[in-house]
Amino acid sequence: MVLAVRESGVLKSGNFFAVPVDDLPHGTAVGFDMYVRTRDEHSPYLLSGQAVTESIRHALESAGISRLYVPERIAGPFARSYFDAARLVLESLDSSPEDRAQSLRSSAGALAQHLVHNPSIQSYQMARDLNELMVAEAVKSPESLTALVKMTYVEQELHSHLVNSSIYVIALSGPLGIYPTERIAMVGLACLLYDLGMTRVSSRSGFTGYPSQDPVLRQHVFVGRDLIHGVPRLSREVRDAALSHHERWDSSGYPAGLKGERIPQTAQIAAVVDIFDPLMTSFPSS
Repeated sequence: MVLAVRESGVLKSGNFFAVPVDDLPHGTAVGFDMYVRTRDEHSPYLLSGQAVTESIRHALESAGISRLYVPERIAGPFARSYFDAARLVLESLDSSPEDRAQSLRSSAGALAQHLVHNPSIQSYQMARDLNELMVAEAVKSPESLTALVKMTYVEQELHSHLVNSSIYVIALSGPLGIYPTERIAMVGLACLLYDLGMTRVSSRSGFTGYPSQDPVLRQHVFVGRDLIHGVPRLSREVRDAALSHHERWDSSGYPAGLKGERIPQTAQIAAVVDIFDPLMTSFPSS
């Protein structure tokens, strides 16, 4: 599947999403062409229907290639195909906790990339469904949850920060007293979406030490709230997390200088994981 100008098998136009090779589930056939980047163009590497094998992984590693690229216009089907793959793995009787965790992590990473670059009603709905799958797996299999947490120590980019935040809050839901599972899913979704506003106030998708005093960057809380405003079946608590995750207990935060219990609970939780993830992955928080 190619949705840009092709010249001798090479794509020279359009935008692309980078996909970490480590996020490609072993043995899963891709449903679209994937490309390697060479200077100012993209050349096909994995073709639609081709499975990801150990020999392919080894060849990429030997060539120093850590990412493949997917044309932007098929990002939606890209995320959907990984979402469907995750469901198949979770339903497999002989899949290990590690395999189930890797499948969930890959699917969440693909979806988060789509959310970061091109949020849509469909992607928000898929995010809710995927988050519910993740919570169901965490409740059913502590081993899968442990494996999933171990996979958060990766890529220092915004989409990984969002996925990591959601994983952490699901893992911490017990100690935080968050229950039943429906509420865990809601808080997990809030922590998957709360920092989306950074995609519109920065020219980069990664964190590089933005100062919280920067008035332009502070606008990301309003932008994030507006991006998810009016999305069907998203609760107000999800918007609260986007708007208020930089509020602080002593009222020193922004945008409203809320204090103590006036800060919505989902925003309090998002504030914790917003700091915790950078501490674990060694890059500054937004």
